[in-house]
Amino acid sequence: MTNKDYYMKNNEKPSAVNEEQAYYESAEKARIIESILLSDTEKFKLFTKLMRINIMLRNAKVIHAKIQE
Repeated sequence: MTNKDYYMKNNEKPSAVNEEQAYYESAEKARIIESILLSDTEKFKLFTKLMRINIMLRNAKVIHAKIQE
């Protein structure tokens, strides 16, 4: 039984939470389809970019300073 059948059966409107979940699921499907259509070269460039960002963040030194008012 799908969510639509459930709501129709109980004469209730879908809640905002379910609509938001449906939006995320459709966005996820769109991203999967988009990533499938990428060429191998594009995937490699994206991979190397992420590797460089990872190295940069791994070597970063975070210094906390108190905010002066």
